[in-house]
Amino acid sequence: SLQVVPVQNKGSLRVLLLHGNLDIWVHEAKNLPNMDMFHKTLGDMFGKLPGSVSNKIEGTMHKKITSDPYVSISVSNAVIGRTFVISNSENPVWSQHFYVPVAHNAAEVHFVVKDSDVVGSQLIGIVAIPVEQIYSGEIVEGAYSVLNSNGKPCKQGAVLSLSIQYIPMEKLSFYHQGVGAGPEYIGVPATYFPLRKGGNVTLYQDAHVPDGILPNVVLDSGMFYVNGKCWHDIFDAISQARRLIYITDKVTRRSKSASPYLG
Repeated sequence: SLQVVPVQNKGSLRVLLLHGNLDIWVHEAKNLPNMDMFHKTLGDMFGKLPGSVSNKIEGTMHKKITSDPYVSISVSNAVIGRTFVISNSENPVWSQHFYVPVAHNAAEVHFVVKDSDVVGSQLIGIVAIPVEQIYSGEIVEGAYSVLNSNGKPCKQGAVLSLSIQYIPMEKLSFYHQGVGAGPEYIGVPATYFPLRKGGNVTLYQDAHVPDGILPNVVLDSGMFYVNGKCWHDIFDAISQARRLIYITDKVTRRSKSASPYLG
């Protein structure tokens, strides 16, 4: 059934924190407008030329006769998903699934339908799902009217079929035991580098603190905490490293020295 997302005064929409995952399906769109009116205008012009010339030109233009739609999904102006482009279709079928982690304060989730062109993308219309509707965790689905910037249907009968479900962090069992819990834990999903074990963090009061300045801290074992010296530890780590990733901002040169130093 057709569902129309009413254009609300943005001030009336509640901004809520989405912290968890969004489970989204972008199914299909129907009756999208033809955004390639430029090609249509050229076709009308070429239609007035002699038959042989017109036929040759039209033969090169038939590949681009209507919109090449795709859908981008955004939360708080951050694009969290995008479908592939379907060429020359006013009734595209994507059937694409997105399972996206989010941590955004937002009033709406936007499904922006665009026409892909060589020189850029052209807005066809938008479907805006209020965060209040999905915040309970229930699946929200249907065929939604695609609206233009004025809040009116971009074309009579133009709809986008989708489903969206919000899964809050509290219901994601994957994170219940914290980071690094258990031998089977693989780290944060979909990141470039895997979770590495055996690392540690050392806290320092400052980059360099003279001896005797910091107070003595007694640990549970009765021993005193030994404050490290940041610069000394950095030197030892570099000098004893088997592999070193060297990162620097810039190199400057002393006025009276031929050798560069880090500045």
